[in-house]
Amino acid sequence: MRNKQWWATVTLTTAVLAAACSTTTPEELAEEYDLSQATDEATSDDDDSLNYAPNPDPTPLDFDSDTVIGALDNGLTYYLRDNDSPGSSIQLRLVVHAGSVQQEVADSGVAHFLEHMLFNGTDDFPGNDLKDTLESLGIQFGPELNAFTSYDETVYELWAQTDDEATVDTAIQVLAQWASAATIDPAEVAAERGVVRDELRQRTESADGRIFVDFI
Repeated sequence: MRNKQWWATVTLTTAVLAAACSTTTPEELAEEYDLSQATDEATSDDDDSLNYAPNPDPTPLDFDSDTVIGALDNGLTYYLRDNDSPGSSIQLRLVVHAGSVQQEVADSGVAHFLEHMLFNGTDDFPGNDLKDTLESLGIQFGPELNAFTSYDETVYELWAQTDDEATVDTAIQVLAQWASAATIDPAEVAAERGVVRDELRQRTESADGRIFVDFI
């Protein structure tokens, strides 16, 4: 998972330090960082007195002019961009705007578990057929077939060679199955629990995992 909170803290701290070293007046600084809610006590040496985020800029970022954007009849938005360096391959991503924040029970891990289950059977690829089919096309799990879950999105990634049109068709079919045809077989759910628990142990019981849990 990406540590967005850490980066936000570093960015805000840098901005405050830069402002303090500039010729910005206190009034301008207060307006920029929305300090209108600060109390008289906040003018003391309290380290949290400037712990306010700047007002967000509502201006949307411009898209690359070479990106083609459209929508399918089912409402799914697609983005297409051609890049011939190095060429001879296609990268596909299915981005679902739902992540761990949408879990009904906080820290339940359901979002991550569901991500795993989409690799364990769909209507067209029951059981391990999806993994076996892609590996028969030279697509290896890990570097070319993977997924991740964050706070607000779940992303499935698939790379394929474009030398064979059938390989590209299969890759796109896999994305369609991920989007709408996961089977979530009870037997596969039971089998996958051990895999997810092992990942949890690696993240929380390793040195890096303990540092992340205790300090981030």
